[in-house]
Amino acid sequence: MLFNRSLMDKILSGRKVETRRIWKRCMVKENRIYAARTDYSKDSVFAYIYIKYVRRERLCDMDDHSAMLEGFSSLDEFKDVWIRCYGSWNPMQEVYVIGFTTVIPVYNKISSRELNRNKSKSYENKFNY
Repeated sequence: MLFNRSLMDKILSGRKVETRRIWKRCMVKENRIYAARTDYSKDSVFAYIYIKYVRRERLCDMDDHSAMLEGFSSLDEFKDVWIRCYGSWNPMQEVYVIGFTTVIPVYNKISSRELNRNKSKSYENKFNY
């Protein structure tokens, strides 16, 4: 999954545990591990994230708590960043809300395919998915 470089520290520290995406169809599945990256190059992977849940909602359904899960201090701060990224704030815009946990900051190169293939119940229980 692509993330803005400015969000890396929030993701790695666990302050950002949700992301909202404008997709025509969902691009991730629950209970899977994905590479978090800043661009499409292999060198941009900075962590692996476990997708806990995916749901649809409108931007108007957000509140300050939702913004905190996104790694921001308030809904107003989140809106400002959203407008810089997407050009406007449409409260009726439907988005995918993706909840995740950072499972592995990248220190060594391992693929998300390998992580998903080798994922075990004891590993899941260790991280309280």
